[in-house]
Amino acid sequence: MAVTASYAPGRLPAPVHEAGCFAHARRKFFELADVASAARKKSRGDHAGMIYPIALEAVQRIDALFDVERGINGQDADERLAVRRELSGPLMAELHAWLTSQLTRLSRNHDLAKAINYMLRRWDTFAHFLTDGKVCMTNNAAERALRATRPQGLAVLRIRSRRPARGGPLHPDPDCSPQRR
Repeated sequence: MAVTASYAPGRLPAPVHEAGCFAHARRKFFELADVASAARKKSRGDHAGMIYPIALEAVQRIDALFDVERGINGQDADERLAVRRELSGPLMAELHAWLTSQLTRLSRNHDLAKAINYMLRRWDTFAHFLTDGKVCMTNNAAERALRATRPQGLAVLRIRSRRPARGGPLHPDPDCSPQRR
């Protein structure tokens, strides 16, 4: 089994830096600008939610950052960092200024204000990818890796519990039997 540098014997711990996930931030705006879903609901006669132009523009601005990332995929960290500083840095500065100005136009309880505040309150974590070429804009790859190794969902989590998962435990455990409650 190969051992990575992260697990090498004698490795000294390094500081851990939080990096914001643009996929999570984008999702909040995307849900408020989901034109396709609104059209489907309207065609079925259902009530279609409001499509917010601010949300649509936020998605487009974040997508511009993803376009830069697609262009540097596979390059080494130093090359990625140089391109990010040149191309993504100005886009991030514009995004920050734009989000800040849009926030002043909204009620603080509006869903768009909440989506904007999610990013602005964590801005340093979202901007971390501009200072380290090894950092990804999303944690999608890590989540996919975890999902692949996740045991069988709630059923496994409830095996040693006195309360069975929905539908009862998959693997009966004598400690969880109803008679012992």
